[in-house]
Amino acid sequence: MRTLHKTLTRLLQADLIPIAHVSFNEMYTGYSRRYGTVVFVKVFSPNHERKFRTEQQVTAQLTDRVLASFQLASREWVLVLRDWQLTPVPTTLTPALVYQMGQVVSRFHHAIQLPTTADLMPVLDFDGMAARVERLKTSPHYDALVSLLPYFLDHRTMIITALAPQPVMTLHGDMGTRNFRYHHGQLVLIDFERARHGYALEDCLKFFLKIFNNLQR
Repeated sequence: MRTLHKTLTRLLQADLIPIAHVSFNEMYTGYSRRYGTVVFVKVFSPNHERKFRTEQQVTAQLTDRVLASFQLASREWVLVLRDWQLTPVPTTLTPALVYQMGQVVSRFHHAIQLPTTADLMPVLDFDGMAARVERLKTSPHYDALVSLLPYFLDHRTMIITALAPQPVMTLHGDMGTRNFRYHHGQLVLIDFERARHGYALEDCLKFFLKIFNNLQR
């Protein structure tokens, strides 16, 4: 991390400060003399090129924040953005705020265009579902997932039939309270690395399941 920090400091001619975050990505902020503004720098590991390119593409479609994107000699992928002053949304959600979040996500679904590559398209992989659940054996939700698995496998035909007429659009992929912020008083989405094609209700289900899970703690 120290070598990476020094490299970015030199390339961007910036006094970068690391940002503590739950993400596995390394992030920095600071004034860049090269770009003449405060920057936000997000670093993706060498094996996360797809996430890096997705975040770059989506951000460029939504804003003028993208200043540079490149790969280092050490193979990490770097996205340099114009920094924004962002304010978190309240931890206690109201029906009005949730409705506003839904409007923001709906506009995102219809506005963003991603390449139709296989890794970004929706996949109903029932055959691989058991293996994915098994990889979550250390998760506190593992027992619940195991108990639900037979239902989805037994009703795969019904699920496929129900989803078939649904339009495919661009999902945010990680719709949660922490990925909404206020920018100059306007509610916006951030963090687009998990964006992909899918069915709109997938974003909504993930959002509400996170809320219910937090309420039960």
